[in-house]
Amino acid sequence: MGGKTHLRSLPVVTVQNTKLADAPVLLFVYFHKAFRAQLVELRRFATDASAAGSFSGELAGELRRKFEFLKLVYKYHSAAEDEVVFLALDERVKNIVSSYSLEHAGTDDLLSSLFHWLHVLEEELGSVSDVLREVILCIGTIQSSICQHMLKEERQVFPLLIEKFSFREQASLVWQFICSVPVMVLKDFLPWMMSYLSHEEKTEVVNCMKDIVPNEDLLQQVISSWLINNIPSTCGASTKIVKCVQYGDVSKNTKNSSRTQEARGCFKWFCRWSEKALFIKNVGHSPIHGLQLYQNAVEKDLRDIQEELCQEKSPRLLLDLDVVMARLNFLADVLVSYCNAFNKFFHPVLGEIASSSTNQFTIDICLGNFKRFLYKSDDAKMWTEGFLLKLQEELDSLVLQVTKQFSVHRTKVFPVISKNCNHEMQRQVLYTSIHVLPLGLLKCVIPWFSAHLSEEESQSILHFLTLKDSFPKKIFPRLLLQWLPFGYSDKTSVGSSWKQLFAMLCFFKRNKSSTFFMLPAAGDMYKTPYSSRMLFSGNLRSRHLHMDDPFTMDRKPIDLLFFFHKAMKVDLDYLVSGSARLASDSSFLMEFQQRFHLIKLFYQIHSNAEDEIAFPAPEAKGKLQKITHSFSIDHELETKHFDKVSLILNEMSELNMLVSTMKYERLCLSLQEICRSMHKILSEHFKQEETELWCLFRGCFTIEEQEKIIGCMLGRISGETLKDMIPWLMDSLTSDEQHDAMSLWLQATRGTMFVDWLNEWKHIEKMMCMKCLMIQPIGANCSNASCKSSIGSYFCKICKLFDDERSIYHCPYCNLCRVGEGLGIDYFHCMKCNACLSCSLKEHVCRENWLEVDCPICCEYIFTSRTVIKPLPCGHLMHSACFQEYTRSNYTCPVCSKSLGDMKSYFKMLDELLAEEKMPDEYSNKTQVILCNDCGRKGYRKCTSCGSYNSKLL
Repeated sequence: MGGKTHLRSLPVVTVQNTKLADAPVLLFVYFHKAFRAQLVELRRFATDASAAGSFSGELAGELRRKFEFLKLVYKYHSAAEDEVVFLALDERVKNIVSSYSLEHAGTDDLLSSLFHWLHVLEEELGSVSDVLREVILCIGTIQSSICQHMLKEERQVFPLLIEKFSFREQASLVWQFICSVPVMVLKDFLPWMMSYLSHEEKTEVVNCMKDIVPNEDLLQQVISSWLINNIPSTCGASTKIVKCVQYGDVSKNTKNSSRTQEARGCFKWFCRWSEKALFIKNVGHSPIHGLQLYQNAVEKDLRDIQEELCQEKSPRLLLDLDVVMARLNFLADVLVSYCNAFNKFFHPVLGEIASSSTNQFTIDICLGNFKRFLYKSDDAKMWTEGFLLKLQEELDSLVLQVTKQFSVHRTKVFPVISKNCNHEMQRQVLYTSIHVLPLGLLKCVIPWFSAHLSEEESQSILHFLTLKDSFPKKIFPRLLLQWLPFGYSDKTSVGSSWKQLFAMLCFFKRNKSSTFFMLPAAGDMYKTPYSSRMLFSGNLRSRHLHMDDPFTMDRKPIDLLFFFHKAMKVDLDYLVSGSARLASDSSFLMEFQQRFHLIKLFYQIHSNAEDEIAFPAPEAKGKLQKITHSFSIDHELETKHFDKVSLILNEMSELNMLVSTMKYERLCLSLQEICRSMHKILSEHFKQEETELWCLFRGCFTIEEQEKIIGCMLGRISGETLKDMIPWLMDSLTSDEQHDAMSLWLQATRGTMFVDWLNEWKHIEKMMCMKCLMIQPIGANCSNASCKSSIGSYFCKICKLFDDERSIYHCPYCNLCRVGEGLGIDYFHCMKCNACLSCSLKEHVCRENWLEVDCPICCEYIFTSRTVIKPLPCGHLMHSACFQEYTRSNYTCPVCSKSLGDMKSYFKMLDELLAEEKMPDEYSNKTQVILCNDCGRKGYRKCTSCGSYNSKLL
């Protein structure tokens, strides 16, 4: 069709236009949907109970248990993103994931506050209505904060994952997450998520999981049974015991007596189950003896590595240190899982049957320090001889603590359990404790453990897993049994078992000098991937970048941006306290409403300036691309919160308080909830900007570049707004900070008339009304009560200007009234040019003090002129009217004599006429000496040096 090629742009990848069948990573988005739906349910549950006035301690306990479960699944979801998904994405797209990891760390305080108030409700320690109000407000804040975080991920993170990772790579990431979650959590997490999905979505998840899970029949069956939850639990009645103890990660500052009461029932549950089971004679070693074998295996391998580090010479050992580090990481994971199982199951049982109190596992701190050391030492560049000495020291400390604690268990714990619990009950405790291990680690632990067992010991473990009466539904035990022969049927040495284990966990990479192992890279497909970092409940890496106190560092221009943050934080506190006051003082509404609209205006000015001026600056630097996009999404979503508050305040101001008391109370609760949510969201936003962007601006931009950014932001703010903003800003700062802030402001606006405006702004003048002749303070209207006539629709107190016909604004940097809608609307002030320019000229070449010249034709001062000006190509200026008159007979600048336009076509036409008509010599190319406009050399009308056509006669 006419030879034209039509190019069709590819559709933008979004979560909404992508199916789970094409992008397995969207399984995380399905979790988002379930989490949001659960939060809506729980908030409605609390609100309905409050309205009915029937909230009890029992209902508070139920609400607490549901939030304990939510906290647990959100913890593993966040850990999966931080340690699996985000690490993989960061390898391919830089500057994206850091802010989202910081947001994950900000939810703990919210949940701790909620658990505190739920504890108060359960114990009936205060006014039920007041405490329940706090619970509802906490839930609302959690809902707003987490849901905004998830929405941002769906808009930025997941489209990038879909775009940058193949189907198999996405499936690998999801499978690594599944393999890193404890089995007991996974069995509840999957059916919980499915319960909030539609029938079509459930079908999509089931089909997608078949592609995610490795092609092992029993493994597929186990995952399917957990997913659709139509097969009874493999733990039987002991599942109830798991639920009694597994979701107990509440605030350490809260003493939850009801939670303790549930844990105390652990022994009774095991007893009841063992009594119901078919009686099995206690023959051979007791099942608890298996834990002693497990301890022996851990101790043996730790001591073997300890001896290797002591005996081997450093240069040789450094070549194979990656193998040692991989073994230590695995053994640390084994110990972490052992600690979790002991604390969750064995300690509660022991506490009930022992006459004296028992101490919980005490190597947690030592183990945590060792895990952090391994994490920080992940880089092979750190592996020096000095590092070997530090590694030996850390390992010696760990081995000492582990040996002491294992000795206590063998002498004081296991004998008590063996004496008071029959074999069937011990089997149930052991089998339940297996569920503390993640699926991926479990598949690695079984062959490793079996390699340390004798033939008789292996048979006892095999017998334990094949008892029909203990585990009537055997899908999961059969899976464990399938993994067991790895180290049992073809009995191998411990050294050989390590090689087989590495074949599962790692891949071989050879070079000329040595063979070494590397842990699986994120995004690759492995038989049994799991994230070691997800197993540890503590933070292995710091969530917050180190940064000095910003208000003690040497001042730089960009600091003015963050002084604004400090003022906004003060107002966020005001919104929370003020919204609470409205519940008991409706007369405060008008004052609160006025203050809120001022805060909203300042926030909009600040966020728009960041999005349009500050954020594009680092984006323009190649290595810093995409670093600010998440903050721009924050601005968009935060604006919606401000809009919600505006709607509520408008509705409250229109109410008749005499007949709408109930509605007013409901609106007050909604207002307080949104204000608290805004306080949390904006505070975290400011904190993340200061953590990620402040040092970036200070370090990557020169003083001049920072001044240009600040100057452009200030140049958009009208004088009327500045009259409110400057006192507002100063009120939140200390005297030293006030001095610093104003110094930075004046430095960014030097060369303008801002100081004059600042001084004149405070002057008070008198005027006389020409209608009533009364002398009075200057103002837009006559202050005479009998007159009150309008002096002018526009009034400027500084310029003493009144006008009824034009759109006029006062620029605080020109310190003049100019024709236009205003700064930030159709004009902005360029600090370097010291001129108000049209917003269409945001991209322009700056010329310092451009307007501070006289018109070369009429000699009027252009800076204060009200006539339209015309910029010439050479950079000089003249009035447009003067330009029109002057160019009737001239085509060169009257200042520099350069052409006023492109004259090449005109001169070419003259040359053609000269050739055709033989024009007189006075027009000839070589009869008149001319000064070249471009190179400045003497020549003729067509310069023989540069070829330009010129016009200035000598």
